[in-house]
Amino acid sequence: MAITEVFKKKNIQLFAFGLFFVSLFWGMPFSNIGISTFLVYFIIMLFVNGIQLPKRKYLLLLFPLLYFVVVLVSTLIYGTDKSIGFEIEQKSSFLLIPLLFSLQKDEDKISLKQLMSGFVVASTISVFVLFFIHIFRSGIAHIPKYKDFSLYLHPGYFSMYLTFGVFFLLKYWKRWNVKSIILLAGIVIVHLAGIYFADSKAGILIFFVLMFFLIVKRMSHYNRWLSVALSVVVIAVFISLFSFNSRFVIMKNVLVNYNDYIEHPEFYVESTAERIQVWYSAYHLIPEKFWLGYGNGRSGEALMSKYQEYGFAKSVENKLNAHNQYLEVWLQLGVVGLLLLLFLLIIPLFKIQKNKQSLYFAFLMLIALNFLFESMLQTQAGIVFFSFFWCAFVVLKMNENSIKSSVV
Repeated sequence: MAITEVFKKKNIQLFAFGLFFVSLFWGMPFSNIGISTFLVYFIIMLFVNGIQLPKRKYLLLLFPLLYFVVVLVSTLIYGTDKSIGFEIEQKSSFLLIPLLFSLQKDEDKISLKQLMSGFVVASTISVFVLFFIHIFRSGIAHIPKYKDFSLYLHPGYFSMYLTFGVFFLLKYWKRWNVKSIILLAGIVIVHLAGIYFADSKAGILIFFVLMFFLIVKRMSHYNRWLSVALSVVVIAVFISLFSFNSRFVIMKNVLVNYNDYIEHPEFYVESTAERIQVWYSAYHLIPEKFWLGYGNGRSGEALMSKYQEYGFAKSVENKLNAHNQYLEVWLQLGVVGLLLLLFLLIIPLFKIQKNKQSLYFAFLMLIALNFLFESMLQTQAGIVFFSFFWCAFVVLKMNENSIKSSVV
């Protein structure tokens, strides 16, 4: 068999995607190595298999390219030499991933379900490896939580990845014999354990929102009373967590008494109070540069000045960004940037194939809700995940075949 025929096989491509996904779960520097290796592989395959000229149906891919251009222009105008190089490197996924997807021949593309199955395999392996590391270090009775569990990746992103995998499995799993159900239950339990030990408040909250959405979507397939019962269970578990989990109890108290942490920043309790302070600062900065923003490179300086003005010493010390992507892009690029970001989220809903809309809507909810708590597009973990799957939804076919054969 010719070497080109071997490399054309989609299982090799799926393996390459799988290694790329595994690297995402391990953060810096592993993700940089994984991303670079994957891009090199993809480019080599384009040379081996040939390319196609971008098709009209891929015009949506111009939106992430436009976002990259707007950010780059703003950085060139307002940024320093150092920030220009950093922004080009960090945001390059918005340029490279759409180009590579659009140039790949349609017959060489794998399906979205195959891609997602590779993502689930990668997430399952990553959680297992983390558990083995912690059990080896301190025993099964002392598995740590939060940042001590997710060693190299922020727990919020770790939970987001796992939640996306769980939604895909529960929505698109097709085989329901005993062995398949056991396999499904095992994979889901591994993911739930990962979310539990990552212990991200936002991650847990968003997980329950997506599970409730899934139950509502599946009502037409299940007995209505079963769907209602499942909804009650999901809500009851969430309320229990919100009432008894120590991190949620602290968060609830901070939210109820949020004004205390604005007027008396020395009462700092934990990350929720910190977020309230940075959101408050960003909210009061926006009206001063409402339409065009402060520019990419100067918005951070404006935030630091505001923190100092309000006496938010912790925020200055940690050099915090806005911890909200909507506020972040509004500060940087003004209303124009905010509208472009919203277009990126919403437009594919009206353009992609109908059989992909549920999964894309779940992806949209996952991203839109995480944008409320994190400046996702200021980090490698957020940019790569968002740009990669956004382009995948636009370009790849869903393929309605069973996913079991892809997962095992």
